[in-house]
Amino acid sequence: MAPLLRVGVCSATLLGTILLGASGWAAPPGEGKPEKPTTPEAAAREKLSEKGIRVSRAGLSLADEKELARELNEANTLKRKLVSAAREQQGAEGEIEDLQAALRLRLQDSVALNTQLTSVRNNPVAYNQIVAEINANNGA
Repeated sequence: MAPLLRVGVCSATLLGTILLGASGWAAPPGEGKPEKPTTPEAAAREKLSEKGIRVSRAGLSLADEKELARELNEANTLKRKLVSAAREQQGAEGEIEDLQAALRLRLQDSVALNTQLTSVRNNPVAYNQIVAEINANNGA
């Protein structure tokens, strides 16, 4: 008899739920006051989400974490470009210093050859050799 009573109660409950639900007696979802969190965990989640922090099983994450990661990647790319540009600049500065040193040496050679030229004006062979060296120094 107990199983029959249980079936009758379940059937009556099911029928009442269907009739009350279909007749519109139940309040539609979303009407009335918003539900407040019932557990401390839900309250903490709500407060964190208001601050822009998302709670997941893996832990906490910022709402704008993807954008932050993208900006950090861009900053790393710019840093690599800066280091590369600094290396290129150092190489170019080294080349400029080498060229300036070579120019100073040529200028010193030119001054030394011109002083030798004044001392050998009477010897045409030596004079022509020094003139050839001056032309080679100026042309190279």
